[in-house]
Amino acid sequence: KPGDRARLRSLIFDGTNGDAKCFRFWFHMYGDSIGTLNVYVFDGAYKRIWSLSGNRGDNWYEGQV
Repeated sequence: KPGDRARLRSLIFDGTNGDAKCFRFWFHMYGDSIGTLNVYVFDGAYKRIWSLSGNRGDNWYEGQV
């Protein structure tokens, strides 16, 4: 629905080689009224690190940041 939001929170963790971190997720963005999917990180302030807008067809896709 328009305006839907979800949040995923986790503890802070170190990557396997220092600064390297990876977040994988699956998304389904189908229909004429699809808005925008944003991924943010929070470290004192929110920073958008990934964004995708619009209809992507009736399929599931893997995202990674």
